[in-house]
Amino acid sequence: MGIERWLDYISFGETGTGGCSNGDSRIHCVKAAWNLESEDFRVSLLKHEAQHAMDQARYKDITNKELEYRAKLVELIYSKERRMLERFVSQADATRADNGHGLSAEHIVRGFEICLKKDRGRLAGLPIETVQTVARSLFAESCKEMAAKYR
Repeated sequence: MGIERWLDYISFGETGTGGCSNGDSRIHCVKAAWNLESEDFRVSLLKHEAQHAMDQARYKDITNKELEYRAKLVELIYSKERRMLERFVSQADATRADNGHGLSAEHIVRGFEICLKKDRGRLAGLPIETVQTVARSLFAESCKEMAAKYR
């Protein structure tokens, strides 16, 4: 039983990841945790975890922060129904080096601040198209950085 299923099982469905990609080129999913018809499932599980699987296969020494940064950008690129950037602004945390999710969210927020010349307090409510465009730009930049770092 994978960790995502184990956490769900021992907590009676109260906690768990809902799914993961753990380096075996597969996406593991706790089916009961998802509405399989939702954007949440398509983007926050399938596309997010597929990006992890691809990055783990391509870049053997990729860091957790890099994995999460790229996967969260993919969520921003594909999400049309949800305000993902606002969620990442609230998750942003550069104070803990062991928190890949908080560090990657902080990296995204800083990228948006620089690209749009707005502070994080003014990022809420941006049109989805603007969020997608900036996220695509940040992802393209990340691809160049990864290619140089992990040749």
